[in-house]
Amino acid sequence: MLQQLLQALQTDRTLTTAELAKQLQTTPQMVVAMLEYLEKSGLLKKIEACDEDCGGCQLANICSKNTSPTGKFWQV
Repeated sequence: MLQQLLQALQTDRTLTTAELAKQLQTTPQMVVAMLEYLEKSGLLKKIEACDEDCGGCQLANICSKNTSPTGKFWQV
């Protein structure tokens, strides 16, 4: 399932943990656990959302203020 998650993350679009869970037929909590495992393994990089102005931020369109209630993003 970790390989399937990595493949899903290599698309050009942003996916929520709920979307990933549905795609992988598991729970959002399991997806977060797998993302954290992949981060600790060095395969992903976690990016935390900040409280600063979104104007110049490259993550403005996917920021916690808009789509990520956890304020966490992972990047392959």
